[in-house]
Amino acid sequence: MNAILKVLPMLFTFLVSYIILMKIDEKHFLIIKIDSKLKIKKSYKPVFYSSAALMLILIFSGIGMYIVNFSEMSLYILAGLILGGALNFIKIAEKN
Repeated sequence: MNAILKVLPMLFTFLVSYIILMKIDEKHFLIIKIDSKLKIKKSYKPVFYSSAALMLILIFSGIGMYIVNFSEMSLYILAGLILGGALNFIKIAEKN
């Protein structure tokens, strides 16, 4: 039960960042602009976005553990933000 409570901030920020980025993208088409600039095959774009998200999480957690000493909660929140953004990119990449 304690592990579920530790992950709740990540899930909450994941949901919030997903919804906010989806609303911003409906108005300004940011994801489509970024997606069109990448020279990657359409079938590989979801793999690229999920790999980039995992690499960002690993980089920030490494920095947070060994260099700056982030709290565990802030790393969960940052991971939720990154995953929410990556899921939006994957969803838009599959549509276009």
